Amino acid sequence: MGLPTGVEFAGQSVRIRFTWNGQRRCETLPYPQTPKGIKATADLHAHLTSLIKHGVLDDQRYAELFPNSTYANYSATPRFGEYAQEWLNSREIVAGTRKNCLGYLNLYWMPYLAMLPIDGITSVMLRKVVANTEWPSPDVKRSAIQRLTTVFGTAVKDGLINRNPVESIELPAKAKKPIDPFTVDEANKIIDHLYETLTHSMRIYAAYFEFAFYTGMRPSEMAALCWGRSTRRSA
Repeated sequence: MGLPTGVEFAGQSVRIRFTWNGQRRCETLPYPQTPKGIKATADLHAHLTSLIKHGVLDDQRYAELFPNSTYANYSATPRFGEYAQEWLNSREIVAGTRKNCLGYLNLYWMPYLAMLPIDGITSVMLRKVVANTEWPSPDVKRSAIQRLTTVFGTAVKDGLINRNPVESIELPAKAKKPIDPFTVDEANKIIDHLYETLTHSMRIYAAYFEFAFYTGMRPSEMAALCWGRSTRRSA
């Protein structure tokens, strides 16, 4: 009886043969040349073939399957997806902010970076991602890059990478909101309406906005005002 596909004998051991990423590979396994050992090797070959077929075999899983392999090239550095999730989990932020950060990461960065070791991501890679992304607006682009900067900045502090690759990515300029002040006529109508509709102690708000409109003071400046004492003496 012949050996199963991808299984062969090598000396006193059993060996598995397969192709991954266009390369022919073989791994010697600690199984005896017995029906039980051959079946275990054949089962592993079938499992490995399935992983490769579905595109889920990576360096980490390869190292787990073949811990003594000379091919194994798994880095102890976490992948971006794992690290970004841990970073987000560790932050003491409100639910809305957490959801916002997760949305930016999942939508703009995870599709490109999730499976990459965080120390293998370069500024050149990130520029390509930024250039190939259709951003809804400059503000969204700016926010997405800022959140990525924070993730990698924490990785620098954790000693996982030496420099932040996002720092050299240029941020779009902040969009300036057009100033549209009230006209004198509009201001007068607002003030008149407040005096007509507010009663008793609430009328102080009418006086507040009348003072604000015609002095141009900021709310913080108005809050700092206090009644002063006259220092003038009568003759």
